[in-house]
Formats: sequence, C-alpha cells, structure tokens
Amino acid sequence: MPRRIPRSVAAVAAVVATVAVLGAACGGGSGDRDAETTLVFARGADSESLDPAIVTDGESVKVITNVMETLVGFRYGTAELAPGLATSWSASADGLVWTFDLRDAKFHDGTTVDAEAVVFSFERQKDPAHPAHTAECPYWQDSFGVVESVKAVGPKRVEIRLTSAFAPFEASMALFSMSIVSPAAWKSEGIDPATGKYRYRFGEKPVGSGPYRFVRWTRGDRIVLDRFDGWWGAADSGAAGPGTPPSRIVWKVVKDNTQRLLAVESGQADVIDGVNPQDEARARANPSLVVATQPGLNIAYFAMNNTRKPFDDPRVRRAVAHLVSKETIRKAAYDGAGEVAVTPVPRAMPGWIDPGSRPRDVDAAKALLREAGLPDGFEFTILVMDNPRPYMPRPKDVAIQIQQDLAAAGIRAKIDVKQFNRVLDDAKNARHDAVLLGWSADYSDPDNFLFVLLDKTTARVGSANNVSFYTDEAVHALLLAARETTDRAARMKLYAEAQKRIHEDAPMLPLVTLPEIRVLSKRVRNYAIHPAGGEFLGPVRLE
Repeated sequence: MPRRIPRSVAAVAAVVATVAVLGAACGGGSGDRDAETTLVFARGADSESLDPAIVTDGESVKVITNVMETLVGFRYGTAELAPGLATSWSASADGLVWTFDLRDAKFHDGTTVDAEAVVFSFERQKDPAHPAHTAECPYWQDSFGVVESVKAVGPKRVEIRLTSAFAPFEASMALFSMSIVSPAAWKSEGIDPATGKYRYRFGEKPVGSGPYRFVRWTRGDRIVLDRFDGWWGAADSGAAGPGTPPSRIVWKVVKDNTQRLLAVESGQADVIDGVNPQDEARARANPSLVVATQPGLNIAYFAMNNTRKPFDDPRVRRAVAHLVSKETIRKAAYDGAGEVAVTPVPRAMPGWIDPGSRPRDVDAAKALLREAGLPDGFEFTILVMDNPRPYMPRPKDVAIQIQQDLAAAGIRAKIDVKQFNRVLDDAKNARHDAVLLGWSADYSDPDNFLFVLLDKTTARVGSANNVSFYTDEAVHALLLAARETTDRAARMKLYAEAQKRIHEDAPMLPLVTLPEIRVLSKRVRNYAIHPAGGEFLGPVRLE
C-alpha cells in the first residue's frame, strides 16, 4: 500500500517549514518572478562551481547544462547523439582529424558563437598558461589528452586534430565540460598582472548560449536563471507541445529527501530528485504528481584509498569485499530499490559483464586478514557526505551497514560525516582512508566509468576522479587499448578483461545502481530525464 502522508503535529510543522523555506523561491518578495511562470527544481545540495571546465559534481552539472551548450548534444529524451552548437561534423578516415560546422547562435552577452569561441573554450583547458585556465580541468586530462590542436579554419568551422585515435571522441564531445563559453565575458574585467589570469570569476557568473541565462546565486540556498530569448533552440518550441516555457528556473537546495517530497506535494516545488525509494509509491498515488523514471546509468561505491595502509594490500581489500553484504545494504539503506552493482559499469551500459559472485564469507575474510598480518583487524575512517545523492539517498545508513558488516572480522570503522563539498575535496586530495561516493554517466560508454574512475592517469592528487588511487598497469593498458580501437566487439572484450581484473583487485566496491527517478507537478509538461547526469529544461513547458 502507498505510504500515507502523516498527520501528526510534527508532520504539519515540517510542511509549514518547507513552505516557508521555499515560498521565496516562487515570489513573495524575493524578487523572483510570478509563481505561474517560475519552475522550482528542489535538489539535495548546492553546486560547487558553474565553470564547466573544472567541476565533476552532479549538482553543478544540473545548472550548467541549461546555461551552456556543447558542439554535440542529445536528441531530447534519448541518449542518441544529435547536433548541438555544431550542425554537422565529420572525421578523417584514420579518425585523427575532426571537423565541426557551427550554427548561428548567440551568447547571453550578445556576442557571436563562432569558431574562435570554440578554440578559446578548448585551449583554456588544454593550456595551463592560458589566462582563462584557473584550475585543473579534470575531464580534459581524463579524456582529451589526445587532442593535439584546435583551430578555426573559417568563421564557423573548427578543426580538431588528435595524436591517436580515440573511439569515444564523438560521444565525449557531448560532455558538459566541453561547453562553449563566452570569451568576451572572460575578458571583460581584464587580466590580473599578479597572476596573468583573467579577473572575471566565470564559475560564479557564467555566460553561455543555452536556453537559460545566469541571474544570481545565493550560496547554500538557490541559483536563479532566466529564459534567454535569443536561444536558437526556441525556434523548435512548437514541437514541445502545449504550455509556456518557464520564464525563470530556481534551483533550490532542500537537503532532506522527505522535505523535498513535501515541497512538490504542497506545490512549493515543481520538480524534485533524490526521492526515497519507499516514497515512490506515495508519489505515484498522488493524482497531482507525475513520476518519471529510466534505468540507472549510475553506481554508488565504497572507495578504499589504495595508497594508505592497510588498503595498499589487495588481500585486505578482498577481505573487505567478502565482508560487505551489498544485498543487505540495498535492503536496509535503499528500502529494497535498485540492484546490486557487481562491477564499476552499470548493468544498463554497453560492455557490462558479471565477473562472478563474491558472497559474504567471514571466514574467508579472516583468513585473508591473517595472511596480511592483521589477525585482529584494524581501524579506519569512512568519509560520508551529509546529503542524499541520486545514487545514494541515505549515505549514513550505507556507512552504518558497512561498519556493522566489517565488525564481524574485527575491522573497526569510524564514520565521519561532512558537507558534500568537503567530502569531495578530501577525496580528490587523498585525505581519506575510505569514502562513499557515486558516479552517473556523462555519456553511454564504459570508458566514462572505467577510465575515469580507475585508470592510473586519473589518480591525480588534487583533482582525482579515481579516488581509490588505483594504479594497476595491466588495467591501464587494457583501457588505453579500448580507447584506441574502433572495433566495437574488440573494445567490449577489452572492457570485460579490465572488469575481471578490477574485480579481483577490489580497489573499490561498487554497491548499488538506482533507477533515475524524478517527481513532478502535473503542470510541468514535456519533461525528460537527461541521459548524461545533468538536467536539460529547454523544451519544458508549464501549464
């Protein structure tokens, strides 16, 4: 039976608190527009930055995908590649030279999207000396090291030369990090002579060409975007069906999943993510709401820092793998939703394999610990975020279950709960024993999970996506070979071998994959879940 909304005094107080918190987002003296034309998206955490070149967190990506555009996009509602800012593209026979032809489009500051803007957007990531290179660009380093040059060969034509073939190149051009930014915005406040960098703080005041333009950001509370009347995609608005495009999008932070559900039930939010699995039936039973779902291209995982003792010993990591019951975690911390993840590749992703089971076996774990010289176990700390994520609705509950499972072999795990941005910073800088995190697909290719999360080149202290700091040479060779071959069957075989070796080494434990779930007010029309970890609200309409 659907869980009913509680009628206790506490529940009524929660509703009142939610209304009070969200009310300003829909008007009420905040300076935001009329509630009838404003769409409020309630989410679990704030963005880190709005500079697409330097972020890796999903909350930043949600906003960026509405402000910025890439050369290659997705056909709305699918994972099929489609024209973005480029109307067409082609590759040379050897796959080393790619040519992109641009459409007529404008940035939010009125300047033209041209080939020079594309060169600027890519060179600032490629060249650390570029005045718009303000921090490490993790996606560029992970996926675009093969780019030899980016040149404007005409006002609306760009040529990209690669040093070697890169099979996922076309798909990776839809990555949010490859968004085309306004050079004029970057240059508008000049260069700081002390640093040689532009003064403009692009991550706080982004200028792109997407359907919505940046208005303001109140840290920890909301980001406000306004509809960009000059968006080239508005010409296709008739295909979006009845209703009116939102004139304003408010990205509102509401950390608690239940509070967000109350917000959409009470009409104070229009879209929410991060729904507690047990609340999906409740949302479906509400005639004023719509539940949107799609198979999950995500994994939650438990990453052990392979550079720290005792996790530098694969016997210890395998012992941990024998102790942690993923099915118990799925039942206890996910209310039975989703499915157990057996490799770092989600089941719905091409290239997924089942490397074989590793059932919970306390005796086998104890034997491995004795072999590693730790018969009495050991002590370590699990770093845990304080907010829900789409792949992990209750992080602390996951940590508690892992803590209990490990205790059976004398392993004593402490739980350290921190704000999400601090967890990310500590993990990227290798200041952790172990951490609970997750990953959602940026494009539908195993490379986006295996290379990004587990290749040795992505284990860079300071900007690591590989927060296990796993540096196996055999896995590196397999992943490089998979990138360089264009034969699909051969690529999938290489990825299968990599997954088997990773499973044996156990640098991290994939835990659970959740389906993507959004709950929407019925006044929201033509909404589709974005296939690449962000949100795209350009075609959305309000009735």
